[in-house]
Amino acid sequence: MKRLFILSLLLCASIGVRAQDIPKELLKTWMPVLSTNYEGDTTSQEDLYFITFENKKGVIGFDDRSFSYEMLNDSINIEFDTDEVVKVALLELESQRLVLSFDPSLIITYIPLPAFDLQKNFNEVIESFIGEVWSFDIQTRYGTYNLDIDFSNVLEDSALVRPEYLHFVKTAHALSIKDDPILWYITKKEEAVILKMEFIYSSVNELGNYLITDFENDNIQFSYWEKGKEFHVQAKKWKKKSIHKQSKEIENLTREAWRIQEEIIPPPIDTTGLINLGYAVDDFLEYGEVYTNDSTLLISQEDIDNQSLILKFEKTGGYKIYRESRVLDKGTWSMQFNNTILNLKSSGEKRTSDGVFGGFIEIKELKRNKLIIYRSFETRLNHRYETDESLWEVYKPVR
Repeated sequence: MKRLFILSLLLCASIGVRAQDIPKELLKTWMPVLSTNYEGDTTSQEDLYFITFENKKGVIGFDDRSFSYEMLNDSINIEFDTDEVVKVALLELESQRLVLSFDPSLIITYIPLPAFDLQKNFNEVIESFIGEVWSFDIQTRYGTYNLDIDFSNVLEDSALVRPEYLHFVKTAHALSIKDDPILWYITKKEEAVILKMEFIYSSVNELGNYLITDFENDNIQFSYWEKGKEFHVQAKKWKKKSIHKQSKEIENLTREAWRIQEEIIPPPIDTTGLINLGYAVDDFLEYGEVYTNDSTLLISQEDIDNQSLILKFEKTGGYKIYRESRVLDKGTWSMQFNNTILNLKSSGEKRTSDGVFGGFIEIKELKRNKLIIYRSFETRLNHRYETDESLWEVYKPVR
C-alpha cells in the first residue's frame, strides 16, 4: 500500500501530572475526515485510521491495535502493549467532533463513525463485488464523474502490498485509467461496512474509504469524506453475461486467427472518460537522449491498408500479433469488464506500450465471423502528443 500512518514514529513522552476523568463524549468509535498541519493546510488524507475509545482502553487501525490510555490535562497518554507511549494533544472534543494533534504536522479531525442497517450479511456484501463490474458516479467538490471498476478476486502483485494486508486485499481495474490498478478490500467496523479503494501508483486519483449507506439489489449508495466535507457516491452493477455467452465469445475469439479487413469511423458518441486502448507511435526522442524504436515492429497505416495485420489468441491464454508471418508482439491475454476488454501482457522486455497495442483492446463486436475493436492512434514527438481520429478496426477469420 502507499505511505502508512505509523504510530511508532510519533512523539513519545512520559507525563507526570494528575490523571483526569474520561469524558463520556470520547467513548465511541471515531472516523477520520480531515488531516491538517498546525497552519491549517490540508495534509495527506491516505491511511488515516479509525480509533475507538472505551473506558481506559481502545483500538486503532485496520488491525485493531490495542492500547490503554489516560486523560492528562489537555492531552491523552496512549500506551500500547509494546510499551510505546504516545502523547496526543486533545484540541477539541464534542459529541460530534474530535480533534487530536499527534504532532504539529498531523492534526486529525474525527466524527463519530456512522452506522447503517444494510440488512445484508457481511460476506454477501463482499461476494457482490468479486468478479463483477460496478459503475460508480462519484460526487466531488468539482462535480460528478463516472468510474467503471472491474473487481478481481486475486492480488496481482504482492510486492506492492505490505505483509499485513496480503490475506485480504485484492486488485481491481478502472476502465478509464488503464495503467493504474486499484487495491481494494471491504471491512466492517462495528455496524459500518466500508469499501476501501486506493490507486496503486497515482497520487492524483484518490479514492479512499467509502461507507455503504444503502444496498438494494444491484444498486449501492456510499458516503465518503474529503477534506472534512461529506460527498455521495452511487454505484450500479453491470448486467453480467451468462456463462454460456462468455464461453461462446471465448470460443469465437480463439477458434481462428483474425486478419484486418478495414477501418471505419464509428458513429458519434460521448467520449468523456474513454481510454486510449492501443497506440501507433512514432517515438524519436526520450528523456533528452536519442532513442529510436525498431520501427519495423510498429503498426502502421500501411499494415491496415494492406490488410497485413493478424491477431491470434490461443485457448491456453497466449497471443501473437503478426505482420503476415513476422511476429510483432506476443504474450498472454485475459478478459475483463464482462468480456468487453482484452488485457494484453506483452512478454517483451520493458514493453508496456511501444506502438503495438499497449495493454488493452476494447471489443465492440465479437461474432464467429467478425471481430471489431476500438483503438485510437497517437503520435509522439519530443514529448508532445497528437491524437488522431479514433477508429474501429474490422477483422475477419483467416481461412
